[in-house]
Amino acid sequence: MQQAFDRIHTYMQQCLANDQALLQQLSAAVLQHKGKVIRPQLTILVAGMLSGNISEKALRGAAIVALLHHASLIHDDVIDEARIRRFAPTVNAQLGNKPAVLWGDYILASILRFIASYQDYDYLDLFAQTVQDMIEGEVMQLPQAQATACSEERYIRIIEKKTGSLMAMACMVGAIAANASQKQQATVYDMGNRLGIAFQLADDLVDYDCDAATGKMPFMDLKAHRFTLPLIHSLEQAQPAEMQYIQGLITSDAQPFDIAAPVCKFINQHGGKTYTQAKIGAYHQEVLHIVQDAFAASDYQLQFIKLLNQLFPSS
Repeated sequence: MQQAFDRIHTYMQQCLANDQALLQQLSAAVLQHKGKVIRPQLTILVAGMLSGNISEKALRGAAIVALLHHASLIHDDVIDEARIRRFAPTVNAQLGNKPAVLWGDYILASILRFIASYQDYDYLDLFAQTVQDMIEGEVMQLPQAQATACSEERYIRIIEKKTGSLMAMACMVGAIAANASQKQQATVYDMGNRLGIAFQLADDLVDYDCDAATGKMPFMDLKAHRFTLPLIHSLEQAQPAEMQYIQGLITSDAQPFDIAAPVCKFINQHGGKTYTQAKIGAYHQEVLHIVQDAFAASDYQLQFIKLLNQLFPSS
């Protein structure tokens, strides 16, 4: 596996190569931070499960997925006004919003040139659709800043677009590289999408945990007046007066840490965390069943299941 990651890193270097000092500095920061490499792992493991090996095309696809994810985080940090990610200042915190947006755009353009340079044209439509889906999800979420509620159905649709689509792409790239059939590709996409929803729901829980070692500031969703599933479910269970009180806190101009205690207490009282954890567990099991039913037993399948269990250890 390490050899595969080394090749992915080399392809990422090729993709981001440039002669501008600031861009070189930003590229070096991307390449130095290894992260959890969850999405590239999905790509190569799906390719391995379907074909029994990991081709250079699969490794190039994994590099594309990793860089698209990085570009999306840069843009997310600008939108959310985030100052910390992975225990370090965000690009927008260091350089301002304009350089951060330009850097994110530069990565997207570099990916397109990289795809063309290797003539991996069967990645193009998937790449474009994923970027569209992620933007649509972000646009769907924008009205929440002024809203006082969000339905569970709408929220799941938002994270299906924002997070599910990129996880689905990570899996689909592996399927494309393995020359999978249309039926296999549809199954893989569905698997990745469900995995992405579960992943985002797990991240929603972390936002209400001050002690979680995630490298992100807690209560960012509260700061953005964002309704995530723990809160959505709790509001649906509450009495009207209590619901209005909490909605008023969230939509006020108060600082997140000032309202965190009553909001967290409210969520705990009305089972928001427990309900969200159950949803994560359900999606986890759905993905696990797909992996076991749709793919032949192999070391790659075992590694995929191990990764799933690492992502969702309590579900």
